Amino acid sequence: MSWITSFFEQNFIVIYFFYGLAFFGMGIAILLEARRSSAFYLAEAVLALALFGIIHGLNEWFEMFQLLDQSGATNIPAWLLWEPIRLLHLVTSFALLVFFGVQLIFAHRDAGQKSWRIATIVTAVLTVLWFVTWMLSSAMLDGSSADLADVLSRYMLAMPGALLVGWAFILERRSFRARGIPQFGHALLIAAIAILLYGVVGQIFTRPSALFPSNVVNSTWFFETFGVPVQLLRTCAAILMAFAVTRALRVFDVESARELADARAESLAAQRQTQEATMALNEELQILVTSLQSLNELSRHLSATLDQQVILNEVFPGFIDDEPRIGAGMIMLKQKRDDSADIVVKTNCPAPDHIRVEMEAVAFELGQQVSQSGQPAYWDTHAIQPLPESLRSAEFDPWQQPQPELHIIGVPLKMHNTIAGCLVGCTAPGMDPFSREDYSLVSTAARQFSSALQNALLYGQAQRRDALRGELLRQIVTAQENERQRIARELHDGPGQTLTGLGLGLAATEARLQTDPAIAAQQLAELRDLNARTLQELRDIIVDLRPSLLDDLGLIAALRSQIQQVEQRTDTAIALEINGNRRRLSPQLETIVFRIVQESLSNIVKHAQADTAGVKLSYSDTALDVTIIDDGQGFDVSDQLAPTEHRRHGWGLLGIQERVALAAGSCTIESHPGDGTCIFVHLPLDETGTNYV
Repeated sequence: MSWITSFFEQNFIVIYFFYGLAFFGMGIAILLEARRSSAFYLAEAVLALALFGIIHGLNEWFEMFQLLDQSGATNIPAWLLWEPIRLLHLVTSFALLVFFGVQLIFAHRDAGQKSWRIATIVTAVLTVLWFVTWMLSSAMLDGSSADLADVLSRYMLAMPGALLVGWAFILERRSFRARGIPQFGHALLIAAIAILLYGVVGQIFTRPSALFPSNVVNSTWFFETFGVPVQLLRTCAAILMAFAVTRALRVFDVESARELADARAESLAAQRQTQEATMALNEELQILVTSLQSLNELSRHLSATLDQQVILNEVFPGFIDDEPRIGAGMIMLKQKRDDSADIVVKTNCPAPDHIRVEMEAVAFELGQQVSQSGQPAYWDTHAIQPLPESLRSAEFDPWQQPQPELHIIGVPLKMHNTIAGCLVGCTAPGMDPFSREDYSLVSTAARQFSSALQNALLYGQAQRRDALRGELLRQIVTAQENERQRIARELHDGPGQTLTGLGLGLAATEARLQTDPAIAAQQLAELRDLNARTLQELRDIIVDLRPSLLDDLGLIAALRSQIQQVEQRTDTAIALEINGNRRRLSPQLETIVFRIVQESLSNIVKHAQADTAGVKLSYSDTALDVTIIDDGQGFDVSDQLAPTEHRRHGWGLLGIQERVALAAGSCTIESHPGDGTCIFVHLPLDETGTNYV
């Protein structure tokens, strides 16, 4: 053993060189292998281990240069080899070792959250405790303060740090094994053994000092006992640790390779999905193109006609025939707002009779429900279900039933913002259920048919209104001529005859005036009475033509007079009610209102056989509302306004509607046989409170 001891005594500096090189090389290797993003907690804490290796390697080289300087082999300035600088390197490296161990351990305990904060606190506490102990030991014990700082740093920082790092390596080894790479876990086990050998065994043998147990068990004792310096043990442990840690860090390369393989697999899967999605999108686009072509053709046919029968009997069947996904369809319309819907057109489904009959029954029931509720609905082979809002925008496949037989949807038809009916579409037997695109197609077609039917209805109403206007104009001209004939007849038969008699009486009175004054005076008195009756007849004729009260005292006074005259001629009790801020209106509007009430009262007297009636005027800032009601026998409004072969229009009602239209108002006539009549007229007024006429 003497030659070995002699060899190490002569080449002690070489040991420090390789000692520092092992740690410095480990630190550089860790920096090169480290990565910021990894599933392993080691990647998050490994920077502290790299800094430990570099700084601790510099510490050993610092001590090597101190030995060289002591032997006179260098001429380095003394201030560069100042002992406190070496101690700073030593303590900093051991503090980083503690930091690395604590951070890696707590990263496993709480998934890496706040582990660096805990590591900072623990490292700071141990460092402060080392400093306080060093200060106290320097004050209480004889010996070099630098030696005490060196010994305490190894006892209080290096040895706990080595234990913590060994424990951390064992924990990380488990995560390696859990991810199917146990070979790198073996490297961590070797690294754990190496750090324990270096930090626990190697650091027990410190430099001699006055502090126990370094005053007994120290590097001198180790050299004298084993014949080799303890730095050799530390160097071997450092080399083993550097090799094992560098080997373990190759796990990042394996992880990168796996991530690359996974990325490639995901890329291939994404590519396949993209291809499948592209194919599906192409199919959807083809369906959409076909649907757009169909809707464009439908729009062209609907815009080419305003005839409702052509729309129902030609355009709709053609649309159903052009759509391969729709086997049959029907349109149901309501005659009135509260009525049930009736089938106005339907196409036959190419199916066996028993299926077709069942399909038509279900479609009719579905159409009735949609026409009443105004919400889309479908048949799920068991019952009629409202179509949820989510299915109108999501994938429309509500009928995922085994072998469904009936696939039926109903979409409301809207005219003038009200539900006017329903469009029902059915799939042919054996076909797939309707999709979201099919529902969208049917909904769009329903909107187009709604618009076309509304335009056809308005066109028909306009045509009928033009015909009625022409007929009404003819009736007005006829009424004017009849009224002239009546006035001429009344003037001829009444005041005309009276004036003729009055002239003859005056001539006779003139003849008797000289011969018999008494008889002449009596004849003059009779002629005066005859003249008074003639004047009254003329006044009655003038009042019938236009009451003077309407011009002199206004609408309300004229209505009171008119109602009083009607009550005098009939047994009907009529009440007049005035609400709001009554005021004079324009002469045109007052005339319109008077004639409306006059015509209504005339109809009540002639046709209603009513016991009581009422007239109500409601004034507001923007409108005048007129209501005429009676408790008479009532009538069917649509029947009275529609001509038949045996009876023409109710011209009085049409005249009321025409007068209201002249004032830009609205008129509602409500009546049922045996239930009386109510006529409601709304006449708008301008900003001045008068009217638009």
